[in-house]
Amino acid sequence: MLIIDYISGMKTLVSIALLLSTIQEVSSYVFSCEEIKSKLINSPRIENTLFACVFLEEGLDVNTPYLNNIFIQDQQDKTSYSLSSIAASPSHCIRGSGPWQVVSDKPGDLRCDLEISLLFTSDEKTEYVLAIDDDTVHRTGNGRVTFVSPRSGMKITINNIDADLTVYTGAGKGPSEFMYELKTWSVWDIPRYFASFDNVLTFDTQAKDVIYYVTAEYRNGSFHPSLVSNLGVGEKAVILTSGKSDNLMNKHPDENYVRYNLWEAATANVHGNLAFDPNFGGSVNFTVRGDFMNEEQSFTDATIDWKFYASYFEVKYLTSVKPEDVWDNEDTFVIEIEMSELPTDITPIPGIRTTPQQEEITTQEEGMTTMKPSTRPPSTLAPTIIPVAAVDNYCNCAITDGWFDNDWDPANIWVDVIIILDTSKSMGASLEEAKSVITSFVGIMSTDVTVEFYSRIGVIAVSDTVEVIYNLNMTSSDDLDNIQQHKIDKIDVGAAFQAALKMFADGTKMTSYRENARQIIYYLTNSAPGANMNGVDDFKTGGGIIIVNDYILEGEVADPGLQKLASDNFFFTDLSENYINSLGVFCEANCFCSPDLHPFNDDDNSPRTQANRGCFHPVNNGIPQQKARETCQKEGAALVSIHDAQKEFFVNGVVSIFGPKKKFWLGYQNDGTQWIWDDKSTDPYTDWDKANNQPNTNGGKNMCAYAQQGTGFNTPWTAANCGMGGVVYVCESAPCSAGNKKC
Repeated sequence: MLIIDYISGMKTLVSIALLLSTIQEVSSYVFSCEEIKSKLINSPRIENTLFACVFLEEGLDVNTPYLNNIFIQDQQDKTSYSLSSIAASPSHCIRGSGPWQVVSDKPGDLRCDLEISLLFTSDEKTEYVLAIDDDTVHRTGNGRVTFVSPRSGMKITINNIDADLTVYTGAGKGPSEFMYELKTWSVWDIPRYFASFDNVLTFDTQAKDVIYYVTAEYRNGSFHPSLVSNLGVGEKAVILTSGKSDNLMNKHPDENYVRYNLWEAATANVHGNLAFDPNFGGSVNFTVRGDFMNEEQSFTDATIDWKFYASYFEVKYLTSVKPEDVWDNEDTFVIEIEMSELPTDITPIPGIRTTPQQEEITTQEEGMTTMKPSTRPPSTLAPTIIPVAAVDNYCNCAITDGWFDNDWDPANIWVDVIIILDTSKSMGASLEEAKSVITSFVGIMSTDVTVEFYSRIGVIAVSDTVEVIYNLNMTSSDDLDNIQQHKIDKIDVGAAFQAALKMFADGTKMTSYRENARQIIYYLTNSAPGANMNGVDDFKTGGGIIIVNDYILEGEVADPGLQKLASDNFFFTDLSENYINSLGVFCEANCFCSPDLHPFNDDDNSPRTQANRGCFHPVNNGIPQQKARETCQKEGAALVSIHDAQKEFFVNGVVSIFGPKKKFWLGYQNDGTQWIWDDKSTDPYTDWDKANNQPNTNGGKNMCAYAQQGTGFNTPWTAANCGMGGVVYVCESAPCSAGNKKC
């Protein structure tokens, strides 16, 4: 017997109808892989809608064999479309005369280790966007867009909206197609930041040309699965989720949380409405951390009206739903958060520390670089503050007062850079400005291939034709005087990028080639990107960086196509204001890990320094702690050390690729009098499992420390016998960076 699990009021009726009928016609639904397998394939059930749409979780190739063996069949003309062909289509959808049925000769081949979202809908107006790990920039044409994150969970940022906005869970044409309104905002009250644990959300507005930045924010196990956002005073965020349309989030409840880091300590004003199914014990939990408040609050079936003070905070959606009841849970909540200044009379809690720093922040949607205060999550202090002897921040690329900080030298940058310079009419007077910037920063970089650290520079001029000016051989004494402006607007961007990729390939045959040097394409333009951009996505996926400086004129809006072309956080509109800025960006791009390691950066650093907090190699081998230390040392690394909550959270995420709640060794041991870190740090941060009276050395028998995830974000530490088995480990090493090639 098939039972439709979505709308509680209909469950009994639908179940009876299925018993009485061999074919049940229903309207639009959102189905997961598991539901396709258990409810749809070769069942008598049909869906009487105009469209069938298929979306695949990132990492699931459209050419996977089982996707070619499962078909959506139009029952009127018996035309069949494979899941593979639908997912590969530009719109992810096919239109038919209907109704639809799912059929297969090999139903047992379907695997669900990676998710599939199957939508049946009659909505002809919406645009569909697949949320992936990287930020996707989408500009709507008609104001209505449906975002799909097959695994569930997405973060959306909105720009350029000038009309009211309604957000729905699900897709289709309203409740008849199982799409339900969550909330409508007037144009003056729309939050900028949205986070949801849903797998399908529809945004509907009368505004045209709205810009959305959407990401699924899941890193294939390499990073923690939470959604992370940065908030400032005056900004609004909302967390919204519902199980009415679909309830995939309850298949992995451990991933249903979101963290907000604040540029500076601030007041959070929280308002929300929560409706939880009483059968499953749902709740929303807030964990608040900072100098002024450290507490947790849990909310159930209620209206939230709460104020707290924080440096950062986390929101978790908890439920006790059992696997067999996942699709029955209809929990729904909308929680709005608005940030404001701290009260002037508030005082810090004694014994709590945060460390304000200046952080260079570049927002992708604005391309502007500003300096904003930031705080690292609080540490647990010993009674006396002890100076920190070692801090695991590796890549300093800071620029102060228009020059480089004392401990880094731009001559130590070692990258391969190919500059693509737009010489079309659209550049106007900016062309001479761009040429001057290029020769200025090349003049400071080391291009002498006989020294340890050097950069190879190539230059390509592009208009309607492509001309190679320097083939990875520009030196500090060369100029660009021979580059002239063309009097036409046409520009063959695709050909220029193909020439750059060929130059990189040919450059591997030169004696100056270094296998692990980072490859960068630096595109200076005021033209929209063109066609024939083959290979660009593969270049970025393979570790290459694309920097784009859009020379927009006053009153112009940054081109979303150029934003999408650029690597994450490498889109600018202001680099030419100071040639030194380009060197700072090259330095940041020079901060990376080898492909077999996991890079870690945190919210106190520029997002472009991808590995500023180090490179990590998790090893699924349960060996004694001393053996783990020795193995790491042979790699030129050290057993992982943890000095703050962000790093602890990250390392636990790295270890989770081996399974949930794995124990992992820390480079932390007791010498009989005190606990000592392998990296010699005296940072007082600890996270002992106080609930179980840790650390308990048991008379000298338990002298090493391991960490293990508990509930939610917590990963408490335990003192254990150093020879204990079954504890995996993580090796930590310095990243490649300006001045460091031992990586």
